[in-house]
Amino acid sequence: MRTTVPFSLDAELDSLVERLRRLTLNDPSILDLNYDVLQYLLRHMGPTRDTLHFAMTSRAAYKFAIPQYLSRVVLDCRSRGRPFARHRAAGFCKFILADDVRSRALRELVILGTAVDIVALDWEARDHYDVLQGLGLVFTKAHLLRSLSLSHSASLFSAMPWLPDLIAGLTHLRMLRLGCALAENVSGLLAQAQKSCRVLSRASLQLFVHRFMDISKDLGPAVYPIVDTLFVYGELHGLESIADKFPNIETLYLLPDSDFIANQHAHSVPEDKWTRLDYVSTVTPLPRMRTVRHLRIDYLINPGDGDMNRLRTTGDRTASMIRAMRPVVVDCFMSDTVLRLLGEHATDLTVIRLRIKNTTSGKADKADLETMTNGITARLVSLPLRGLMLIGDAPFPRESLKKFAERLCTHFKQLEYIGLVSASPNGRILCRSNRCIWFRVNRRPGRAPVVKVLTQEEGQNAYDELVALQRP
Repeated sequence: MRTTVPFSLDAELDSLVERLRRLTLNDPSILDLNYDVLQYLLRHMGPTRDTLHFAMTSRAAYKFAIPQYLSRVVLDCRSRGRPFARHRAAGFCKFILADDVRSRALRELVILGTAVDIVALDWEARDHYDVLQGLGLVFTKAHLLRSLSLSHSASLFSAMPWLPDLIAGLTHLRMLRLGCALAENVSGLLAQAQKSCRVLSRASLQLFVHRFMDISKDLGPAVYPIVDTLFVYGELHGLESIADKFPNIETLYLLPDSDFIANQHAHSVPEDKWTRLDYVSTVTPLPRMRTVRHLRIDYLINPGDGDMNRLRTTGDRTASMIRAMRPVVVDCFMSDTVLRLLGEHATDLTVIRLRIKNTTSGKADKADLETMTNGITARLVSLPLRGLMLIGDAPFPRESLKKFAERLCTHFKQLEYIGLVSASPNGRILCRSNRCIWFRVNRRPGRAPVVKVLTQEEGQNAYDELVALQRP
């Protein structure tokens, strides 16, 4: 006979967590929890401040909570809103080095800030603690570190020239993220890491390229297959040479600080390069690139921006880029020019994410759904869209959202999911807040489509799955 549970597990868990927050050190009930219950509670907390508070309730809780809390540490040297905030780097080093159990608990470490940020903020401590040397000792003891992220690796490598050798010696390191890297710093580290860290399978790199840089010489003779995510910024040139050095790129961000020069061949990538390329984000039109699944166009083509010749050139290059890359998922700003280019050239497009930017003077009180509907249906109705997400810079009128979704369904016969994200009152766009409304379209032969409202989790999961399944 099948039995039923007389209470909701989620409600019971919420009740336990709420009771836990009210506990004090003098409350004996927390001391009676066995190890299984402690571990169960910790699994639902994650490495948060609640975990740190929980660790202070008993010796048993400390034994389990501290390793979990240290499993992912974000050492933010730029703000004071983080743990270890007062003398953040020095306090972190002292805390970790005081007990070998703590250093062995480190699994993921993120260091945000330059070497100057770290040292300057620790001058306030006035205890003459050598924080850079302390960080070096942490790396020598964190033998089980699996993921390391440095937001300003060039600055840290310059202040700590021995740091690349320590990183290369982390035998359990699986993921390495290097931000703001220079070629002379990266080449030796990656080459040594590939030999020393046998389990290192993924690396993310932000590479600065200057005008007089020779990519093939400055990066050395080695090839770096472990790098799968690449940010290229600065004076962008030599993409073919970069493709030779990093052949297994899956995610590419191009952030040049100036426009491409006339020689477009120097910025193109042959079809036989980057065969694993899946996602490209660019702030300028690319002259020639191989086909990709997901394209993010991170610039706005607006007729009101002034120079018509420049606008026409940008539009022509964007059209060539769309034809060459043939994306099935596109993320872009919404404008009539972009919608026209997508409708004419992105014939395989199935999922689109439109960011609406108000180009008129003044702040809009509500999003104009009528204008959006007319623009989207007029330009994109010929595309086989299955997913549509609109991110507005003004609140959507909630009373009209369902009618808006139903109207879109009548024009796009294959549409399955619709997401509408409003801006918050202060203008920030929060995709995972309660301002995101999701709809699922149910279709039956001979009947009108039915639009159903989804919860936040259902909608986001369904949309993410739809995006992941789309293939060229």
